[in-house]
Amino acid sequence: MTFTSQKPSSCFDHLWIGARFSGYYRIFDNEGRSFKVYCDLTSDSTAAWTLFMSEKTPGLGVFRASALSIDKPTNEDNPNWNLYRMSLSKMKQLRSRSSHWRVTCSFQTDGVVYRDYVRAKIADFDPINFMELRKCKRVEYINVRGHSCADCDVAWWQDNNQMLHHDSSFIGCGWDASSGAVASEDNFGFYLSSNRNFRCTMLADSTTNYWFGSYLK
Repeated sequence: MTFTSQKPSSCFDHLWIGARFSGYYRIFDNEGRSFKVYCDLTSDSTAAWTLFMSEKTPGLGVFRASALSIDKPTNEDNPNWNLYRMSLSKMKQLRSRSSHWRVTCSFQTDGVVYRDYVRAKIADFDPINFMELRKCKRVEYINVRGHSCADCDVAWWQDNNQMLHHDSSFIGCGWDASSGAVASEDNFGFYLSSNRNFRCTMLADSTTNYWFGSYLK
C-alpha cells in the first residue's frame, strides 16, 4: 500500500506520513468528511491497523446475528472497546485501503497477544463478502487456546443470522484445535457457546476487536 491522498483515509496513511503513536486519529471518507478512528501503530512497527468493530464479550450480543455485510453502525462517532461498529460503507472503504484483517482479544488492556488471535490476507479471505457455513478459508496465522498454525486453512461460519466466527470444536480443513474446546465453541465472534479459557471470553470485561490493516513494503 502507498499513500495516495492529501487526506488520510486509513491509519496506514497516518503511518506513511510519519505518525508513530497509537491512539485516536481522524481519517476521511469518500465524500471528504472526517471521522474519528482508533489506530494501532505500535504493535508492529511495519504495519498500521484501524479498529472497525469491538464488543465486550460475553456481553449484550448486539452483533451476534449481524454479519459484517449488514449495515449496523453503533457508536460510530465514539470508537470504544465495549460496543462499537463502523457503518458498512466505512468498513468497505477501509477494506479497499487494506491488505489484511485481524481479530484481537482485550486489546484495550493487553495490547496484541498472539494467543487467541487471527490474521488473514483480504485477498485470501474477505470477511465482509464471506457468507458460508463451515467453509475452509486460508489464514496467515491463527491461535486458539494455544493451538496455532500459519498459512493454513480453517473452517469459518457467517450468514445473515450469525456474525463471522470460527468453531474450534470442529475438526476439519487440516486444522484441529478441539482439545480443550467446549461443545460448539465459538471463537472470534458470535459466542453462542463460549469457553472461559479463550481470551476473548475469559472475563466479564473481555472484548473482541476487529481491525483492517496494511504493511509497509
